[in-house]
Amino acid sequence: MRRTFGSRAADPFEGPISVRRLESKYVTNRSRGFTLLETLAGFLILTLIVTTSLGIFYDRQRRLRAANEMILAWQALANETEVERRISFGDNRLAPELTRSFISDTSIVTPLDSVGTTVAVQKVNDDMKLVRMSIRWNKG
Repeated sequence: MRRTFGSRAADPFEGPISVRRLESKYVTNRSRGFTLLETLAGFLILTLIVTTSLGIFYDRQRRLRAANEMILAWQALANETEVERRISFGDNRLAPELTRSFISDTSIVTPLDSVGTTVAVQKVNDDMKLVRMSIRWNKG
């Protein structure tokens, strides 16, 4: 069925300027696929994106593990601080120049590798003692 509006043909595939003729004019052998250089450039960009994504994921996992370890260490220090705070000032566990391990339960830090705990007491003056508590893990 052919409809005409004025002097123009309604069918785009017929007439003085047809779509088929325009398409065939611009279609060449070079535009039917990608060249080797274009393909290699695409693979390079894809490789960079994937590598960057994996690097970000690995770094995120490492930071999450470090944050979890810090939380456990701070919790163990807070528990030991509460125990130390309740010890009498004259108790021999707070004798000056004494270095010992934690009194409190350190089972909270068992997920950490090779944990070492120390409490060092120093006498500052007659009514003050400096108590330093430290936790080391991962051979640190």
